[in-house]
Amino acid sequence: MIGYYYCSLNTFLTILKNKEIYLSDPLKMNDKLEIRWYLDRLNDDNKEDAFDSVFERMRIRSGLKFSFDDLLNCLNFKGQRSVYISCFSKKQDLLSQWRAYADDGRGVSIGFDLNKLVIADNFWIENIEYTNNIVENERESDVEIVADTIGTVIRKNNITDKKMQIEVFLHELIPVLAKYKNPAFEEEAEVRLIYCDDMKFEKIINCYGAFQEKWESKTLKHDFRTIGNCDITEFVRLKFNPDSIVEICIGPKCLLNKNDILTISKALLGTEPIVRVSKSSYR
Repeated sequence: MIGYYYCSLNTFLTILKNKEIYLSDPLKMNDKLEIRWYLDRLNDDNKEDAFDSVFERMRIRSGLKFSFDDLLNCLNFKGQRSVYISCFSKKQDLLSQWRAYADDGRGVSIGFDLNKLVIADNFWIENIEYTNNIVENERESDVEIVADTIGTVIRKNNITDKKMQIEVFLHELIPVLAKYKNPAFEEEAEVRLIYCDDMKFEKIINCYGAFQEKWESKTLKHDFRTIGNCDITEFVRLKFNPDSIVEICIGPKCLLNKNDILTISKALLGTEPIVRVSKSSYR
């Protein structure tokens, strides 16, 4: 599968020179109707019975000791430091992406072979599903089933501390919530690369020899960067092989031509990806 990463020319050069991409904290995404919004919907205050909320059913099923307020307080004070994602579009030439992420069309979209970025078992690819209703009707079980893995990790590691239980809850649940997005963004046809620092449940399963093939995880280097002028976020660095970049599309306002891109790619990557020019009529 090819995923297209839209970026400015400065970011384009940085990616090629360092041969690495960043995976960021999903709780600090640009879209406010992302994971935090879905977390809020787990605790539906409109239910007549508090135990009808998805969060309460998950809490009881997992044997967790903390309340939803405890969870929110921990998120606001500490956040999470175990799950990181990078977002790609399935479309190489999308006007909304040029405007939002590629310097208003002056940049490029980089086509990655996403399968080559999955370097271990704690990396995987998720196609985004666009829905408002992940905690209702048929969607409920898709989220609630995570309670079983949470409960297993809690019991096997004898975790009784509330803060540690919250860390396990977020670690197991965020990767599931990361595959959902508000339907207003459906045009983006997004796919995400997800990385987890510590696959707690999978390690337990691996101890019992449940995997048919050897199970292996890798740890990425953590770093920090600014978001605008008023926030700092944590991210991880993922090194990639030069042949992971298979295609580059030149933005509608970009002044580079195909030969420029090939020259840069040969010099920095030693490869010759397919080069296309945007067909978007945007000036």
